[in-house]
Amino acid sequence: MDEKRDVKFYFERSEERLKNGQIGGGLADLDYAIRLDPNFLEGYRRRAEFRYDGKEYQLAIEDLTKIIELSDDIDEIADCRKKRAICYEHVGLYWELVKDLDWLIENGFGTVTRYDWRGLHKFRAGDFEAAIRDFSEAYKMSPDISTYLLQRGYSYYYAHRYEEAIQDFNTILESYESHPLFLRAVYIWRGRTYFKMGEHDKALKDFNEELRLIGNEPFSSALAYMQQHHPQDLVDDKPS
Repeated sequence: MDEKRDVKFYFERSEERLKNGQIGGGLADLDYAIRLDPNFLEGYRRRAEFRYDGKEYQLAIEDLTKIIELSDDIDEIADCRKKRAICYEHVGLYWELVKDLDWLIENGFGTVTRYDWRGLHKFRAGDFEAAIRDFSEAYKMSPDISTYLLQRGYSYYYAHRYEEAIQDFNTILESYESHPLFLRAVYIWRGRTYFKMGEHDKALKDFNEELRLIGNEPFSSALAYMQQHHPQDLVDDKPS
């Protein structure tokens, strides 16, 4: 048998074993086939599937990376980058995740979910202007989802673009019917923004509206509310 026939033999035997529930033996054959031919694309595809479905995320990353290197099918590459981004999320490699999202968006695979996902990671990294751009794109693609406005609003807040933040919070309160828990978040964020703008009476009104929604007693001053609930805002503008 030549080497390539060996690869075919072990791959086909792995498929048969996997089909019959012999997972250990099937994966061992698959590993061996890949060792015989380190560029065996079909083997990486099959093993990546098992590793990804089995939540072996670090190992799945290795196989997905090989598929991306070897494949010339852009749709397959996009699918692998999507899955690899999910794996990166699970193992905490957030900047690598963002690189895959960048590639997907730049190559025509930008979905509302991917813009939102990248925006959240840009926000967490402190790149508020980039987060604003991604949440804006997500909202443009799905204007019926007010969550994107809320996320853009608090990104505006941390970017010190308070007037624009207020506009987003106002739009939510004027145009969307929302669950009380979501409304609470909007009132809190708008109140915090008004407080930063020095409009303490408006801030207090929003804080007390949030408290009313959960049946709590109102505060007599916006400063007292901020000191109790958001003291970090009185020191800096970093997300807590």
